[in-house]
Amino acid sequence: MSAGELLSSTLHMFGGGATGFSFFIDSCIDDAAKMLALATAVQYAVHFEDHFLDGVPLLPGIDVTEDGQNNVRAWSGVRLASSAWVVVTASNPTQPSLFVMRVSDPTTRYVLCDLTTGARVDLGNGPDLHIAVDASAVASVASVLHIAPDADSTCLERSLPPDAWLPR
Repeated sequence: MSAGELLSSTLHMFGGGATGFSFFIDSCIDDAAKMLALATAVQYAVHFEDHFLDGVPLLPGIDVTEDGQNNVRAWSGVRLASSAWVVVTASNPTQPSLFVMRVSDPTTRYVLCDLTTGARVDLGNGPDLHIAVDASAVASVASVLHIAPDADSTCLERSLPPDAWLPR
């Protein structure tokens, strides 16, 4: 697999609730770009360790629904209280990925933080948050999102730094 595929699959492992991963001799880790991909995936996850250890995976049809032509190749995520860490891989990076996430508190305003770009989007109140992810900034790599009532205040400090390595 390529470094981009390794990054996306590692992010989706975390999004599925994994608390770690291992690779064996003669596995697919055969160049520096792939080592950087693993390091970048961990860099995305490091501020959200409690989500992976204490949270629960988001479930299709219950927590997240897709609507027809949604441009989502794959998604995964974990929820901890009212906060969610979500990974979305677009089918076509030139179009937005669309999905709906259900939240338990419809009176709270939620904010989406794109951890790759640092962009913040006010999603409004629940129970259903309609989310559009612009994948053009990450090309073939998955987008990593933090969705929470307080995501606005922590977005920049939890986002990847501008000099972080991303495969293209």
